[in-house]
Amino acid sequence: MVRNLRKARRGFTLIEALVTVVVVGVIMVALWESLSVLVHGAALVKQKAQASQIAADHLAEAIATWQWQTGMSGDDAPNEDPDQPAMYHWTVDAADFDEPNGTSDLHQVDCTVSWNSHGQPYSITLSTLMFDQEKTPTEN
Repeated sequence: MVRNLRKARRGFTLIEALVTVVVVGVIMVALWESLSVLVHGAALVKQKAQASQIAADHLAEAIATWQWQTGMSGDDAPNEDPDQPAMYHWTVDAADFDEPNGTSDLHQVDCTVSWNSHGQPYSITLSTLMFDQEKTPTEN
């Protein structure tokens, strides 16, 4: 009985300890990779939200000032250090919109924002339709 009690108190063998360390190491590597993917995904979501806001702002400005007819472009770096290069590049372009009735007074105006993140190019485009400044829908 005394012999069985001593054997029960001995603890882990070296093999058991090594297996435990290896298993914990593998789990930690998997968790680290998962965390890395989550952080990258969260950063991309934030960048897409910023790009969407930039596109909405510049599209609204182009429409309000009628500059959509001539086009606009520029760079933005929201919430960034002004000494750093701009992260986002945006352009506003217009093209004739093919209407079913064949009139040409309707134009599609696009604001495209592009940026690079982790070596990958990304872009977002917001679009709207505009009538010519000289024409209104009631003139046709």
